Amino acid sequence: MAHDRILRDTVGGAESQGPMKGLSQALRDPRLYLFAIMQVSYALRIQQGLDTDKTFQNMHLNATSFNQFFPTVVSSLGFNKTITLLLTAPPSLVAGIVGVCVGLSSGRFNERTYHIATMMGIAIIGFVISCLTLNTAARYTACFMFASGVYSVNSVILGWLSATLGSTPEKKAASLSLVNLVSMASFIYTPYLYNAKDAPKYVTAMSANACFSFVSICCAFGMKFWLKRTNKKMKEENPENSVVYAY
Repeated sequence: MAHDRILRDTVGGAESQGPMKGLSQALRDPRLYLFAIMQVSYALRIQQGLDTDKTFQNMHLNATSFNQFFPTVVSSLGFNKTITLLLTAPPSLVAGIVGVCVGLSSGRFNERTYHIATMMGIAIIGFVISCLTLNTAARYTACFMFASGVYSVNSVILGWLSATLGSTPEKKAASLSLVNLVSMASFIYTPYLYNAKDAPKYVTAMSANACFSFVSICCAFGMKFWLKRTNKKMKEENPENSVVYAY
């Protein structure tokens, strides 16, 4: 049933033409690159939101090491190692719950742009708080905000990419692979935005975090207007067509 629904909801669905053809189709679709920018901004926010401890200044983070490196943020609150590790659990749990809820809501209402913009807006507020204050309660609240904001949009962005560039299974696979490849490459250089002299606020890095979040919001609205125009053109060419791009 799920497979049948995916096929029926695919805009411009076509028969499989082989993996190389799918790769070619993905590379020739300009929307791929806008999604790549959106996802890169997302990845940069994760990287920079985690690498804030002096002992990790010379390390390249693993792309999936949220739980491993999240204590480096919480450690700036000034507690000992045991309390710091205990304090990392609530933001991670809340971020997981919020991520599931945002994904379900996006699917339920078939909406992408405002879900991304809202959660990235919350992340921006969290980064700004971390940048401006040393108040313990405020900084810990900021951890909840940017962790939930950042991670909740991952499934929305990749789901949106999959639905938009999925005319064939090969094109979908190539698009997802390419976007993930580009976003993972960002983890090589983002740790260098953190300078030990900026501790504990890391104003330069946190300011960059907010900017990257804003870029994601801009990309989401850019894709929305792009797909909206595409849908309008499709309706003009075929008024009976009921399968359009979600945004």
